[in-house]
Amino acid sequence: MQKKDEWTKLENVPFKSLKGAYNVQGGAIDNKIYVLGGEMNFIVIM
Repeated sequence: MQKKDEWTKLENVPFKSLKGAYNVQGGAIDNKIYVLGGEMNFIVIM
């Protein structure tokens, strides 16, 4: 995994999961969003 300072930083990241859409703060690498030290494989809505 890339270092945190290498992330593409996104403020209030909108993403979808099977439970709905959410806004989170975190970083994105490729198509994955990393939040709170974990990995969330959701679709990023740009």
